[in-house]
Amino acid sequence: IPVELEESAMVDGCTRFQAFRKVIFPLLAPGLAAASIFALVNAWNEYLFAYILINDNSKYTLNVWLMTFTTERGTDYGALMAASTMIALPVVIFFMIIQKKMAAGLTSGAVKG
Repeated sequence: IPVELEESAMVDGCTRFQAFRKVIFPLLAPGLAAASIFALVNAWNEYLFAYILINDNSKYTLNVWLMTFTTERGTDYGALMAASTMIALPVVIFFMIIQKKMAAGLTSGAVKG
């Protein structure tokens, strides 16, 4: 984001904080939303790294903990699906909150004005 945008907002009477809040942050928001989604998905899906390094059952990540429903006797599908649904809820809520910022970022450069 060019420094000239901040300078022009300050020439128009904004303080530095107002220039950030009204000019810079709206331009940064779609990029921040995309980066936060990428970081969340990367951290959420880090199964193999956690499975290999964590030996203590009480410190398992949620994805590794889901594997405890599968044993040599079989899989408890009811509990596995219930736990998977509960684990997926925070991600779904996060995407619902971020959805407007992502849609704005996709269309922000489409038209002038």
